[in-house]
Amino acid sequence: MKHDVHLYALVRVKFTGIEADGETIEKRHLAAIDTAIEEAGKHQAFDHLFNRDRPGIGIESVEYADEVSCALVDEQDDEDHENTTEWTLLSNGDFARAQETETVRKGLSAEDLQLLLCAFRYALGRMTYISQSVSDRIKTEWTRLPAYSRAQFKREIREAIAAKSAGMPMDVACWESILELGD
Repeated sequence: MKHDVHLYALVRVKFTGIEADGETIEKRHLAAIDTAIEEAGKHQAFDHLFNRDRPGIGIESVEYADEVSCALVDEQDDEDHENTTEWTLLSNGDFARAQETETVRKGLSAEDLQLLLCAFRYALGRMTYISQSVSDRIKTEWTRLPAYSRAQFKREIREAIAAKSAGMPMDVACWESILELGD
């Protein structure tokens, strides 16, 4: 049987000269990460990863990080993707089904995280009760969310508030309550 395998290989992209302020090292570092991600999107830096003749603005170097974090395997004849499986690389070098890993047992499943992110993006900016419902759910799941997801939620909320597109004042208050949560 033939398979399509999607390897999620890590690529290290070094941005130089990122300015970031904050009261603690953690806040400065997280602000620097946010800025680098913003710059990457703004300059479409990741479109240039495989063309070293046209590096993105502010990128000093691009190289493989010699690491595959996970894999997604599809069977080619499985049109409904019933046998599609996500595999996570364990610290011992073996792969395990994603739902069987310790990280997923302690945290949200990939599917639940995706649903929460979709609900969040739907609700952010709406002027209905859904803002309260989704923000409450995010707060309930906060400690189970991976750090990158917590940072992503906060970044998107800050951007929406700054653009005055986070909804009515009562909606904004719901979103601001997430910004007050620890990282």
